[in-house]
Amino acid sequence: EALQDLQQIQRQHKAITEQASTLHSQVQEWTLIANALSPAGIPSEILAAAIAPFNDTLRELANIAGWKEARINGDIEITYGERMYGLLSESEKWRADTLLAIAIAKLSGLRLVMLDRFDVLEPKARPQALKLLMSCTKNGGIDQAVMAGTMKEPMAKLPAGIQQVWIENGVTNQPAAAAA
Repeated sequence: EALQDLQQIQRQHKAITEQASTLHSQVQEWTLIANALSPAGIPSEILAAAIAPFNDTLRELANIAGWKEARINGDIEITYGERMYGLLSESEKWRADTLLAIAIAKLSGLRLVMLDRFDVLEPKARPQALKLLMSCTKNGGIDQAVMAGTMKEPMAKLPAGIQQVWIENGVTNQPAAAAA
């Protein structure tokens, strides 16, 4: 009887061990599934693949303008020159916003960009913005760009393809401008 009881206990232990092993394997498989479906898993990989062409466009635009690179990371945070958007100066934010607006216009097919507060750039940096917009319209990335700002006086020299409209005392004047 004692021997039979020991054999019964041994069979029970073996069954419990097998059941524990099966449950352990299931827990491991469910953990793998949970990790794959977590924000850092498959959704993150899909997001990274979707953001990559956008970041490539931002890099190209920054190179054209001679500006620092704007990027969107996996947490959908904007950086400019590897600094978080909230830490940027007003001028840096304008540049990052401009790069983002042009990239969106180009990739969405909208092909129109409207930019305000052009005057936050120092006068030496303003030609970079014009160069960027001209390059984007020449290479077919965008069709039209409207850029507004408060200036002391009309810009003296404008490249071909740029039209300047001066508004003073609520009246629109056309200073000497290149053909649009």
